[in-house]
Parts: sequence; structure tokens; C-alpha cells
Amino acid sequence: MEPLDSPHSSSEVVTASIGERIKAMVIDHSLYTFGLATIYLLLFMNDNFDDQSPQEFILSLAAVMIPGMFLYLAKDAVKGGSLGKWLSGICVRDAENSEEIPSAGRLIKRNIPLLIWPIELIALSKKPKKQRIGDRLANTQVIQNPNAAPRGKRIVVAIASGLTIIALFTTSINLLFMNSEAYKVAKQEISMNEEILEVTGGIDDFGRIISGSIGTRNGKSTAFFEMNVYGEIGDVFVSISLRKDEEKNWYVSHSYWEPIR
Repeated sequence: MEPLDSPHSSSEVVTASIGERIKAMVIDHSLYTFGLATIYLLLFMNDNFDDQSPQEFILSLAAVMIPGMFLYLAKDAVKGGSLGKWLSGICVRDAENSEEIPSAGRLIKRNIPLLIWPIELIALSKKPKKQRIGDRLANTQVIQNPNAAPRGKRIVVAIASGLTIIALFTTSINLLFMNSEAYKVAKQEISMNEEILEVTGGIDDFGRIISGSIGTRNGKSTAFFEMNVYGEIGDVFVSISLRKDEEKNWYVSHSYWEPIR
């Protein structure tokens, strides 16, 4: 088989456009950002996270960021393309031979300058061969993948990947809330509210989708939740705010509810 960059077939090698490369970069950044945030929430965010010392926070963040950074640098190590590149129909190849997939070491080396990605974007837009700093360091080029999957398949995978990441991130937030001591106190307060019990006829269940926040304001731990509460004869919407007292116990500072019509 003749190499794609031979005199007889050089026209088949098409350099990836700046738009295609930026699209791939945005996809990769988004996936890794949401992915790492989800992992961090599941591993380290608990009811007492606001009591962490700065040192504990830095260590927990580093425990996720350092492995995550290595995975990001190695994102093109499989067949010269990340998920973002696959979805964009482009791939990384050797600068001298468009059929050669660079080694994993070269591909990791190529991505190190992405740690200063704004400079890489400027370099990409200024160079006539569309080679960013990492491409020149590793002697690589980015081309349109001659074996790219059909556009329809790539669109389906892109939608599925996006929905999966959003679902995982949303689920992790809900798990954080539902497993927190603040949420347990809020549920107990709602379950003891005589007016809510009268309107609902007795509480059957609490909504699985919860919005709100747990954090620190002016040096004091606070929590806020909004949820639907389902009953035997009626349902209500509840908004409830909590604080921690000096003994680190949660208490309800404000609550509001109304029937769901």
C-alpha cells in the first residue's frame, strides 16, 4: 500500500481546520472537567467538607487533579485520537508520514503545552501549517481522519456522551445532598410539620431531584434545599434553609412550602 503522503496520493491528506481542532479541544476539556468534578464530588464532598482545613482541601483536590492531568495528557495515546478528535473526524499523525501513528510518549509530550492552552490557541492560529507548539515539539500533524466514522454515528455518540456526563454529574450532586446530615435534618423537620402533614394526608415520598447548595457563608456553614414532597392526598413544594450551630449541629433557620396544584 502506498503511503497517503506519496506523490500519487498527497491530495488525500487534508490538514484539519482550526475550527475542527478547537471543536475537539472544547469537547475534550468539557468531558474531562465534568468527569473530574463528578469524581471529586463522589469521593470527597460530604457533609463535613466545609469543615476541612485548607491543607485537607488541597490534598483532596490534588488526589483527583494529578491523575486526571496525566489522563488528559495521554488522551490521544490510543490510535492518535481523543474522543473529541474522533467526534470531529480528525486524528494525530507523524508530520513526515501521515500513515504513522506517533508513539504514546510523543503524544503525551505533544499535549504538555496544553497546560497553557491560550498560548497554544494563538500559536495554532498563527502558523501556516496549523501546528501548535506541541505539534512542533513532537513532530506531529493533525489531519482529517480518512477512516472517520459516519457523521450520523458520531452525532449519536456525541449526544449520548453529553447526556451521560450530565446525568452522572447531576446524580452525584443529588447523592451529595441526600447523604448529607443537613438533608436528613431537613427531612425530619418536614416530616414533623403538622400543616404539611394535613395537606398531604401523610408523606409518601420525597422527590429524587433536589436543588440547592451546601457551603460556608461569612464563616458559618449553611445549606439550602428545594424539593417536592409527595403525599397520600396532595403534594407540596418545600424550600428550606439550615445553619450549623456552635456545636456543629444543623438546625432549620427558615422554611417555606406551598401546595403543588
